[in-house]
Amino acid sequence: MLVSHTHKFIIINIPKTACTSIISTLAKNIHIDIIGKNISNRYYQHEKALIARQKLSIDGFDWNDYISYTRVRNPWSRYISYLLWAKKNKEKFPGIQRVFQENNYNNHAVLKYCIEHIETQHSYFLDKDEPIVQQIQLFENLHDDFDKFCKKYNLPEFKLLHSNKSSSYSYRDFYNQELIDLVAEKEFYVIDKYGYQY
Repeated sequence: MLVSHTHKFIIINIPKTACTSIISTLAKNIHIDIIGKNISNRYYQHEKALIARQKLSIDGFDWNDYISYTRVRNPWSRYISYLLWAKKNKEKFPGIQRVFQENNYNNHAVLKYCIEHIETQHSYFLDKDEPIVQQIQLFENLHDDFDKFCKKYNLPEFKLLHSNKSSSYSYRDFYNQELIDLVAEKEFYVIDKYGYQY
């Protein structure tokens, strides 16, 4: 998550929705008061909105004084982005390495594990089935939305840095029908709300 007390915005970063690009671009160019980091810090990089609101309140800040943002992504594409990141980084993280080993490095088996264990996108911005984040943008419109964001806050039109980039791929190459259906069932909210299709 990112918080600017000067510009009065909060950004809730759902994993695999260009979080690192947004963080690195804004932190490099403007003063950000709170930059979420790893899970052991006061504020986590991927803090959920409900928890962020509670922590900010404890620290004396009113969530309603800020405009809050987040981004969602085609869920089938998002899980493949997770899978490819995990494959690339498994040697750095023993837990991820173990998942690959236990599933014999089978893409379908590891992907199924990801789908079953990774948090849904809507869990990051809903409270009792209602959004508490004001602006929910689409990853697929990332550059246009980022330009609009910069204009809103009278910021220069920064070039969005591209971090954690995966090589070109078609996410459809990784799925079978069971996995397609698992994603559809789990990510029903963003699929229905934002019209995503496999």
